[in-house]
Amino acid sequence: MGLGFRRQRTKFERKKNALETTFQQESAEQQRIAAQNEQEITRLRAEKLESEVQHKNQELALATMHLVQKGEILTTLQEELEMVLEKKRPVQTLHEDIHRILRTLQFDAQLDADWEHFAIHFDSVHGDFLKRLREHYPQLTTNDHRLCAYLRMNLSTKEIANLLNISVRGVEGSRYRLRKKLGLPGDANLGEVMVGV
Repeated sequence: MGLGFRRQRTKFERKKNALETTFQQESAEQQRIAAQNEQEITRLRAEKLESEVQHKNQELALATMHLVQKGEILTTLQEELEMVLEKKRPVQTLHEDIHRILRTLQFDAQLDADWEHFAIHFDSVHGDFLKRLREHYPQLTTNDHRLCAYLRMNLSTKEIANLLNISVRGVEGSRYRLRKKLGLPGDANLGEVMVGV
């Protein structure tokens, strides 16, 4: 009876060890699959986030382009009005010129909502920059917000001048006034300050 019992026990131990080994292998396989799934989920989330950021950047670029168009339209209107004032024209021609300018103004009115559109996309791309700016500096005007957004985008003075439809010198004056409103020294780099907002 002792020999039969030992054989049974040995057989039982072998089965037990085989089951433990199988269990450990299956457990390791499950962990490997779970880790793979987690990596795949992380990869898909990163791809989705990157795709969303790309989409927001495209929308922001489009909004910026519309603002540039607006500046160009206003410059064109100014030039056309100056030409109308300089030349003596028959009444009929003058009426045609005025109608053309009015059509341009109507088109420009469609672009008026662009700043709000731009601001929404800008905030979604730049982590609520304009919202934080309004909270920290409630004394700033809408034009100040625009200047701050363009500085945050690291645009050149000439690009900002086109977007704001003012001269390069006007941009420098706006920068000076903005520094004063923010309580910054005259040599403070506004672009760096905007990155920190």
